[in-house]
Amino acid sequence: MLALAKEELRDLMREAEQGDLTYGPGPDGDVEQMQVAPDVLEMRLPNYGGLHLRLFFSEPAALPGTLVALMLFWKRPGPVGLEDQSYSAQVASRRLDEWVRRDD
Repeated sequence: MLALAKEELRDLMREAEQGDLTYGPGPDGDVEQMQVAPDVLEMRLPNYGGLHLRLFFSEPAALPGTLVALMLFWKRPGPVGLEDQSYSAQVASRRLDEWVRRDD
């Protein structure tokens, strides 16, 4: 299952680099902006054994043309785990800030 998830993630990141993913909320969107952390985007991967794998990433304005992977997160379907998801998005935002500032 891990090898499949890694391949899926690689493919989705290539599509993201090319701008080929669907942006928007709900099951039809591949990528959505996190409301609790507006500088973080959530990429949805398929359901793995009843869990959803999410990649939090960003396209920082300070680094045009760059995608920065920030965190992988496993989420249970539905509203269960939304608090953890929000917290994780905020952690990803702090990681982004630290990563961008490291070049200052």
